[in-house]
Amino acid sequence: IAYAPNGKVLAFGSGKTIHLHAADTGKEIRKIDNPNATAGLAFAADSEVLAAKGRDGFIRLFETNTGKSLPELGVAIAAPNANVGFFAFNTAESRDFAFAHDGKVLAAGSGQTLRFWTVATGKEQPLAGGHRGAVSAVVVTPDGKTMLSRGTDNTIRRWDAVTGKELGQFTEPKGTTGVLFAPDGKTAALANSDGTIRLHAVADGKELHNLKGHQNGTAALAFSPDSKTL
Repeated sequence: IAYAPNGKVLAFGSGKTIHLHAADTGKEIRKIDNPNATAGLAFAADSEVLAAKGRDGFIRLFETNTGKSLPELGVAIAAPNANVGFFAFNTAESRDFAFAHDGKVLAAGSGQTLRFWTVATGKEQPLAGGHRGAVSAVVVTPDGKTMLSRGTDNTIRRWDAVTGKELGQFTEPKGTTGVLFAPDGKTAALANSDGTIRLHAVADGKELHNLKGHQNGTAALAFSPDSKTL
């Protein structure tokens, strides 16, 4: 399921069909036939393009206003048991892909690296190297210039969203069970098996705060839109 950033359209996948509904009334706008069962959905920032990841690993693009199919992006390399969510963890829905804010580039976790495609042509940019374990989460910073990824190698990496070049990385503390990036892209909240929640600066990995969390561990995290409250 995904909401368009303009707040006007709600998209959800059901089998091989993607349904678009008006977010305010619930009225169906159109149905889009997807060649494969939908595993994840994401809108571009202008709400005009919808990306649908199928269970076959392909990411397919559709025009929101017409349902027209756009260039298909190459198949990702499936990674077993790598189903960590895009905004939360411990969920079966795959959200390991995201648009850059200008809508021109889409990045997806694939096997042990982060792959980038040019949306207009479907052409893949050169691989940039990356994680030594499956990529489990991807998010773009609000300025559209940087993408953040988390891998099952317990490493968080920063990437140039335009060139795909890796900008930096840091290793998660031992015992990390889940990660959530703040909407401003500056902070990562890391849930730990010892019951703490650690806030780290994404730019250099420095620990900012060590919060006393739930006694039995944390199952889900959510930031407020201004990134000031967790």
